[in-house]
Amino acid sequence: MKRFLVTGVSILALSAASGAYGNDSDLTQTGNDNSATISQIIGSESSSDVTQSGNDNVAEVTQEVVPAGISAFNVPANDSIIDQIGDNSRATVRQTSSDPGSAPGNAALISQNSSNVLQLNRGVALNARIVQGAPADGTVNNYAEINQGGNFTNMSALDDSGSGVTARSRQFGSENTSTINQQILDQNADPSTRALVDQTGGSNISNVLQQGAQQFTDVDQTGDNNVSDVMQGNNNNGNPATAIVLQTGDDNESFIDQVAQNVTATVTQTGNQNASDIDQTGGSRFADATVLQTGDLNNSTIAQGTNGRRSTATVTQTGNTSDSVITQNNVRADAIVEQGPGSDNDSTITQSMGMDVMAMVTQTGSGNLSTITQQGDNQMAMVIQASSGNESAITQMGMNNTATHSQIVTGGNAATTTQNGTGNTATVNQ
Repeated sequence: MKRFLVTGVSILALSAASGAYGNDSDLTQTGNDNSATISQIIGSESSSDVTQSGNDNVAEVTQEVVPAGISAFNVPANDSIIDQIGDNSRATVRQTSSDPGSAPGNAALISQNSSNVLQLNRGVALNARIVQGAPADGTVNNYAEINQGGNFTNMSALDDSGSGVTARSRQFGSENTSTINQQILDQNADPSTRALVDQTGGSNISNVLQQGAQQFTDVDQTGDNNVSDVMQGNNNNGNPATAIVLQTGDDNESFIDQVAQNVTATVTQTGNQNASDIDQTGGSRFADATVLQTGDLNNSTIAQGTNGRRSTATVTQTGNTSDSVITQNNVRADAIVEQGPGSDNDSTITQSMGMDVMAMVTQTGSGNLSTITQQGDNQMAMVIQASSGNESAITQMGMNNTATHSQIVTGGNAATTTQNGTGNTATVNQ
């Protein structure tokens, strides 16, 4: 193996007028089994350019601390480019900047191309990673891009992502933070794993962790002060997991945890100060969770876990200060909650130990409470609360039961239905 190591300062340029330090490294390697390590840990406006042509090459770039007293410039505090052409390439860029005046901050580009289609399909040909840090006040605007491709002559048009392990973070707003960490633990599966983060608002935070194959995350933050956290664990057998987050409002929080097979989570927050938590873990398979929050100060929790199969949960919150909790641990469960335009509504749906169950809650009034518990098979429960101050409780423990609560005309009503047998029907109109 041929190794090339650069430590400290490659080229040190000292300007007495500005007090700035500049590190500059330009390295080209041709052949196989090369290793390049670039370390630029002292200075401002560090620049590194690594080009490798051949197979089994490794490039690592570290650009770290800006010492106190360094002046800010309108160029990146750190700039790194890695270009690799060949099979089994690996590239890592780590950038941190402690200069709060840096603009645009850190910039990193990794470009990898391979001609080995078989290895691309197995997802072992290309591996790229960018880690960018920011100062404590978060004023650095980072830019990160990874491009991976190959010879697609024998590949379908839909598989144009090369090895499929792609991470991209774009920040066009101010004081945004984006972290993408891809650790493909299953090296025998075709990963087709992608993470896309766009931040055009200000003071947003996005964290993405992907550990399995066939995973896709898309985060778009156009509002301000939003938080998005997506964790996709090592799902079995390379079955897909998809997480999509759109935050156009302000001060929203979205948390998605996926350690399951064939699951999809979609969160849209156009209102302000909303919170959404989606947990798809355990034995959950073919689960789909969708949350739409257009009002303000709403909370939604969806848990699709142990023994869950083909479950669907949909929550729409158009009013304000409402809470929804959905728990699904059974087979073929459907839960739909609609809250709004009224406010201060509370809905809890628990579906477990059964199969083929359906629960629907519509709360258009205000100050309503609904609780549905389903543990049997082939159950159907529906609650409509159009007036205000109502309470509804439905418990279904048997099989083939149907319960409907309609609280529409007057407010302040209470209805309770418990079904333990088989083939029962209960209807309450208030």
